[in-house]
Amino acid sequence: MLLTRQLSALRPAFIVVCGFMIYGCASTGIQTPTGEQATNVIEVFERGEARLNCETSCSGAWGSARIQAKRLYEQGLWKDLAIKVARVGFKADQTYFYLGRAAEGLGHAEAARTYYKLGLASSYKCAAIFNNCDGLVFPNEIMAGINRLPAPVKAEKPAVASSSNLIAPAENTPIVKNTQEEPSPIRTPAPIAKVEPPQVDLRSTIEVSYDEFKKLTNYEGANVATGVRVVLLRAWKPDKSPMVMQIYVRDRYSYKWPFYHSAWDSDGVKLDTTLISRNVGSCSRYSGCPHYEHIGLNVTRDYLEKHRRTGVRFKLSGETEEEVFSIPAAHIDAFLEVAK
Repeated sequence: MLLTRQLSALRPAFIVVCGFMIYGCASTGIQTPTGEQATNVIEVFERGEARLNCETSCSGAWGSARIQAKRLYEQGLWKDLAIKVARVGFKADQTYFYLGRAAEGLGHAEAARTYYKLGLASSYKCAAIFNNCDGLVFPNEIMAGINRLPAPVKAEKPAVASSSNLIAPAENTPIVKNTQEEPSPIRTPAPIAKVEPPQVDLRSTIEVSYDEFKKLTNYEGANVATGVRVVLLRAWKPDKSPMVMQIYVRDRYSYKWPFYHSAWDSDGVKLDTTLISRNVGSCSRYSGCPHYEHIGLNVTRDYLEKHRRTGVRFKLSGETEEEVFSIPAAHIDAFLEVAK
């Protein structure tokens, strides 16, 4: 009886110690590029200097934080999302994507570009072993983020000294000094040139396959939407028939369908809308049952050619929702180059 009481008295402390050991070792927070622990998380994050260096030991902590991080992402709570990711410090393409999207949403374009590039370079992929990307598709989500960012600001070139200042006096030539002493010029260090991100050939993101039984060539472009949504261009080319082109949209809502029935583009043109399917995804006690609606907007090649330099913005209207989507001009241009 005495031993039982002693064990009961020790149990709370044992739980606290074990909990600290499990979670404390599995959550290291963010570091700076020099490897120092970041004290002001937001300041380091906004400068683009946050580094996620915790690997497999943090996978459990990130597994517990994933659901809440996804909710913050879907709700656009960017600062809260950055803090959530930073507290765990787990290094993966998905977590760096979250940092990039948060920085982009808060207006820190260069920081976002840094985190997106770190996400592409990360050796830890969320779908490498377990498909735990929470509906996100990588690297497509990261590439879409990079393409949304404005062009990086190029550093100005330092002023070139005049040729007269670069000519040394001939030997034995007396140097005449001005009677009025001139102040010594202040030398400013040349600005460090920023490294330009690699230019991605969007044509390489378009998947082309051939069905030998249907005698059909399929073309599918990259997803240009963010979050759990999917927006892309696709086409089919039968061997003996003209090509059919379509804007494909997959939208996701919790507990309901939007019941989309029509679409208009920003020019006021009504688009031919086809309901492809509706389905319910895997249910969770945390996020409910996701409802997916798959819509096809049938377009012609001439229509896409018209928007090759401007892109397409369109609104889907349904019984319960209206949403605006877009396809950047660069993606249309690349798709038309491949789908011929």
